[in-house]
Amino acid sequence: MKLTARGEPFDFTNLFILEMANNHGGSVKHGLRIIEECAQVVKDHGVRAAMKFQFRDLDTFVHPAERKGSTNKHVARFLSTRLSKKDFKILVDAARKAGFITMATPSDEASVDLLEELNVDMVKIASASAADWPLLEKAVALGKPIVVSVGGMTLAQVDKLVSFLGHRYSNFAIMHCVSVYPTPASRLNLKHIEVFRNSYPGVSVGFSTHEDPNNTSAIGIAYAKGARVFERHVGIPTKDKPLNAYSSTPQQLDAWIRAWEEARAMEGTAERETDPKEINELAMQQRGVFAKRALKKGAVIKRGDIYFAFPIRFGQLSSGDFRESKVSAEKAYKKDDPVSRAARDFKPTNRDLIYHPIHEVKAMLNVAKVALPVDFKLQFLHHYGLKDFREVGAIAIDCIDREYRKRVLVQLPGQEYPLHHHTKSEISYDVLFGTLDLEIDGRRQTLHAGDVVTIQRGVKHRFWNDTGAIFEEISLPRTDDEIVYEDRLIGRRPEKERMTTLTNWGRHQFD
Repeated sequence: MKLTARGEPFDFTNLFILEMANNHGGSVKHGLRIIEECAQVVKDHGVRAAMKFQFRDLDTFVHPAERKGSTNKHVARFLSTRLSKKDFKILVDAARKAGFITMATPSDEASVDLLEELNVDMVKIASASAADWPLLEKAVALGKPIVVSVGGMTLAQVDKLVSFLGHRYSNFAIMHCVSVYPTPASRLNLKHIEVFRNSYPGVSVGFSTHEDPNNTSAIGIAYAKGARVFERHVGIPTKDKPLNAYSSTPQQLDAWIRAWEEARAMEGTAERETDPKEINELAMQQRGVFAKRALKKGAVIKRGDIYFAFPIRFGQLSSGDFRESKVSAEKAYKKDDPVSRAARDFKPTNRDLIYHPIHEVKAMLNVAKVALPVDFKLQFLHHYGLKDFREVGAIAIDCIDREYRKRVLVQLPGQEYPLHHHTKSEISYDVLFGTLDLEIDGRRQTLHAGDVVTIQRGVKHRFWNDTGAIFEEISLPRTDDEIVYEDRLIGRRPEKERMTTLTNWGRHQFD
């Protein structure tokens, strides 16, 4: 099975790994039954899944002195469920035919060779082998996508592992795992998923589970924390092959995947979309504005002229929309009449045009975790006036203005900055968040977080974005006369029409 096109990384997103482990009980026939019944569950839900096996070259893996009478409980389990290479080939081929991605955990170097011999699609490294560097070196050399569980490892050990895999250009995911069988709910430590997501941006993070198979809440929480790969032991109990306390039957697997589907449905989207039903329901619970006394047509309506009462009427001005300086009677009102929305002037003021974007900028800085100095000066750069700020301009936050100048520039989604050049200073841009489209002397490029570009004095450039961007601008101190715009009308406009300066977000400047 070809997993990726040349040069394309494997997409781990929403991959389910079904771990057969030793639940085949040493029987190919029983292993085939597990594959068949789990495949039906996967098909019913339309998810992407891998069937995973465990490979061990038992003749070399288990020490000769331990093969009889070992006190290690795993030795007897491994030996009693032994399968041959021929047996594993039958199971791997059956899994592939059933629509599974094939995957195996090698416990030794010989098992890595078997994985390659059987053309298994993906490699899984168990928690017990996550610091087995000779094994990791050989497994990574296969060039196949790798999933690594990190149960029992410290964050420093996981750091080392991620660094190791990254330096070898591995296409990998790491799995939060608690290697206690079964794992009590109180010990799942699902917050570690979030820690891994924040510590290793760009690395796929998953959840390898060993909790009670009837626990269907953990997968939803794991998904909410950012897990996108999910692993579960699966099997089918029989009279002579009982199932352990952390493996799921096909029925439990069905409930587990259904819980994941419900978690995804409940997650929704990052956009705050308004539902007309929700808006209508809320409107029915709001207060409306009513005339406290008779009001003449054209009269400015003040707070003392009205009162708020429930329920609101259709087309009536709500209490939340009342602004004393913006409401005047568009007709005569009698006492207790509902005041119409038509009485309110909804045209935005300069205050509205400034403070609404400020709220968005604050949110962007918080999401990007960009900290600002305690004291700073902020400039709205609106080259064609505040009314066009959403289309043309940026917000510039002065952080340092001494022998050199450092500003944080924030562009809201969809804004562009006009073509211009600087006569006295070169400029460096360091992107902190989002993507920034930049044109330098007619050549376009897209910058991402961490990208730095320097523009020499006299070089024409402009920038824009579609999704929002935050970047630092470093230059020599400068004055407006050293900035030359392609549109000369910009420079001729009075300064108050081109920029608005605020201190510390402009608190109380417009009160």
